[in-house]
Amino acid sequence: FLSLNSINSMALSEGLLLALVSMFSWGVADFIVVGVIRTTGRLKTLLIGQMAGFATVSAYILFFSDGLRFTATALVFSSVSGIFLLAGFATLYKAIQKGNVSLVTPIVSSWSVITIAFGFFVFSESLTSVQLIGAAFVIIGIFLASNDKGSYKKFIGNTAKGVPEAIASMISFGLSMSLIKFAI
Repeated sequence: FLSLNSINSMALSEGLLLALVSMFSWGVADFIVVGVIRTTGRLKTLLIGQMAGFATVSAYILFFSDGLRFTATALVFSSVSGIFLLAGFATLYKAIQKGNVSLVTPIVSSWSVITIAFGFFVFSESLTSVQLIGAAFVIIGIFLASNDKGSYKKFIGNTAKGVPEAIASMISFGLSMSLIKFAI
């Protein structure tokens, strides 16, 4: 029989594997979507992407779940989270259209800083000093990467193209992922 440690180890391995697959998938998708946005336009890309996502989720629910059961609270928070997620994609696609994908996507991918802050302030979750330092490095990195002129004194008004939209997308994704906890 399996011991508790081996079960925890398997769960950690599965979680790590899924995280790596997710990271790879998001990275590849970001580069694929650049070409689609440039040929199709960001709004058509957004519509097609959302329709494909809806179809995928619907199929998953149909084949792998015993149906949908929502409480009123879950429905409200899922809807609000979905609106933030849609806003995140809309601003991501606009950022990609305006700026360099190599700058935009790392900023957008930093949405975890928003979830860290949300978890701390709203859910009263505790943070380790290493987590706080990591979040600080992410924020500093966004500041340094987004400055088009290389000088902190010239930062205002000199952000690289697509950065304001990327930051809006980061905030939207972070809020979406934070709010979904209420629904779950």
